[in-house]
Amino acid sequence: MSIDKPLAGKLAFFLTMMLFSLSLFTGFSVAGKRPLWTDEIFTLKASVLNSDYLVIFRGKIREANNNPLFYLIQKGIVDVLHYRSAKDIIAGKEVPQDLYSRLILRINPVVFMSLSVCLIFYFFSRFYSLILGLYSFLISISSYMVWIFWAEARPYSLWLFLTTAQLLLFVRALTAGNYRARCLNTIFLVNVFLSFTASLSIIQIAAVSTTIYLFIGKDWKRFLCNLFIPALIIAYYFLQDHGEYQFWFYNPPLELINASIPKDRFIILAAFIAYFLLNVIRQKRLKAWLDSSSYHWQSTAYLVFTFFVLTGYLLFIAYLKSMESVEKTGFIVPSRYFIPLTSVGIIAMVLFSRSLFNASSNRFYKIIIGLILMALLIFRLYRTSIGADIWQYV
Repeated sequence: MSIDKPLAGKLAFFLTMMLFSLSLFTGFSVAGKRPLWTDEIFTLKASVLNSDYLVIFRGKIREANNNPLFYLIQKGIVDVLHYRSAKDIIAGKEVPQDLYSRLILRINPVVFMSLSVCLIFYFFSRFYSLILGLYSFLISISSYMVWIFWAEARPYSLWLFLTTAQLLLFVRALTAGNYRARCLNTIFLVNVFLSFTASLSIIQIAAVSTTIYLFIGKDWKRFLCNLFIPALIIAYYFLQDHGEYQFWFYNPPLELINASIPKDRFIILAAFIAYFLLNVIRQKRLKAWLDSSSYHWQSTAYLVFTFFVLTGYLLFIAYLKSMESVEKTGFIVPSRYFIPLTSVGIIAMVLFSRSLFNASSNRFYKIIIGLILMALLIFRLYRTSIGADIWQYV
């Protein structure tokens, strides 16, 4: 009993388009019913309507994250659609809360979040099986951060989409054969787009670049291109004079990570690590798991990447904690800074679940593992439906 039966390309694409249509409908339903909030209105006024394209591209906007890609796309949408409220909003005469404003201003996040969810489904359906594709889709829509930022006119949906593309290309490059070079070249382009989206993307860029170097080929030129060109772009925007910001922790730091990778997904991560260590100890050799022909090759490489990216974010938390004022002044450290971990967790859940399910050919073992995975998924769907108040959008 195997769950590895890839779908034909046309069928996978057709099903993905159906889910994409459903995702767009859901996203715009959320957008229409959720009021625009302070940060969305500030971004619209200060960084989109009051700035021209060159000013945005140069990073001369009043944003803590002044990397320009989201704001350029948002300004393009506003200009192309001749958003009617623009002049009144610039003058401060209007706070847009009409249905038209909610939908127009949120085209950007709705499209990119829908693309993220459906890209994951397509990838696992096309290259693994329909069962894994559906499983990945359910994991995606059971993710709290997906619902919270599905319809927020800020850079986070774009950041999540680019992270998803980066990680799926990385997983594909591990076994792509003749297509590996194309995947690696595309990862470089995605890294560049990420560098124009968020300064914190340096963490995942460094993590994926290092893992590629370790697992796919010790190519220093590629490593330097993948890492340092995006890093130079990020440095340009990060070093702009866009004000001093102080942060403090309202929630325990690890809860910020749990918003993107909940505890039940860490259970699967811990189970795969235990399975990995037990096999290494039993076989008394690590080399078998690091062989590109191994069934667990992708999961092993992705585990190393996950370790790198989590370490990067923990160091970021430690840095913010060291700078936190005793008076707790400034801005609360938000969970949205950790949104790339949502994609990291979704893909990890699918890959590690697959490895654990296929760890034995024993039918009873597979039934038990399958029931555990379904129980965790149902639990997460329930918790997210309550936490993100999904039913108000139905």
